[in-house]
Amino acid sequence: MSKLKLITINPFTRIVAEIEMHETLHNFQELVDGLIAVGLWLPNGDALIINDEGLLRNDWTSPTCLRSTTNSFSLHGYVFRGPAYIIGTDEQSGDSISCLSTLKSIQEQIEFLWDDREPGVPELVSFETADELFAALERNKQ
Repeated sequence: MSKLKLITINPFTRIVAEIEMHETLHNFQELVDGLIAVGLWLPNGDALIINDEGLLRNDWTSPTCLRSTTNSFSLHGYVFRGPAYIIGTDEQSGDSISCLSTLKSIQEQIEFLWDDREPGVPELVSFETADELFAALERNKQ
């Protein structure tokens, strides 16, 4: 089982991080808390992977407005809700590969959106393992 380099985006914690993790559907779905879908193709061939139902998740929105930008982020002019990650794609085979994008380039392009706050600057955090990332996400949910 191969390990891939991914960049994760978490609008709940405003963390953009680079991780390495094993390439399994379960791991990919766990990162976005549900079914996965391509949200955006980046110019370098990387894909932004999002939760297929992210815009419909009431637990990710403000209780007063379904069109809330709480727990959302903007990338290349598009708004996405909930956690996401960036992964590379082999043009010939279509297989997943490590992302070509750098952590710094994505950090500079992400804008976190909040209903009652100014857009924030993401915090750069790195994790040695996917388990460390998941533990940090769990701590921030509480």
